Amino acid sequence: MRSFLTVSTVMFLFSLQVRMNVVNLAAPHLQDLYNWLEIDFDPLNLCSRVQSVIDIINNDEHSQLQQYVAALKDVTLVRLIRQVHPRLRMLC
Repeated sequence: MRSFLTVSTVMFLFSLQVRMNVVNLAAPHLQDLYNWLEIDFDPLNLCSRVQSVIDIINNDEHSQLQQYVAALKDVTLVRLIRQVHPRLRMLC
């Protein structure tokens, strides 16, 4: 059975990662990804920016991050939809 994180759990995890400086320990392209999705959100350029990170991940045949590419695409799509259609924020 698949478990889902609650909004409060996700917010806690985000605050924890910021407090522990986890983002600054990540590779530069992953830092960029975090900034594009969470801080410098630009709907017009988001897809091309995220695709550049996906390309980096996919071009590294030893990357353990390849398993997360589909989820990353889903998260990006949800962020875009929620930005474009504010009523969806009440549902998510």
